[in-house]
Amino acid sequence: MQNKNDFSERELVETLLSAELTKPYQEMDADFVKECSDFLVRLDGYQPSLSERDVAERVKKISSSRISRRKRLVRRLSLISACLAAAIVAVNLITWD
Repeated sequence: MQNKNDFSERELVETLLSAELTKPYQEMDADFVKECSDFLVRLDGYQPSLSERDVAERVKKISSSRISRRKRLVRRLSLISACLAAAIVAVNLITWD
């Protein structure tokens, strides 16, 4: 159960967080935003379901799959370009005669 002190702390943190979030993205302090949001979550009594290490592993896995998708896209575009170039050469050879 929350007491009056918790409510005033929550209100203060929410005000500070709102002020920080209204800043342009480049000026925003991401660490401060994270600390405020973590404080609010702890104040509500929630426990994080993932550890920082688990989150880092998931981010790494997602970013590596994104890279492999990009590599596949580049390979496909290269293959299409090569086929197109071969077709242009073949048409030029046929029409050159």
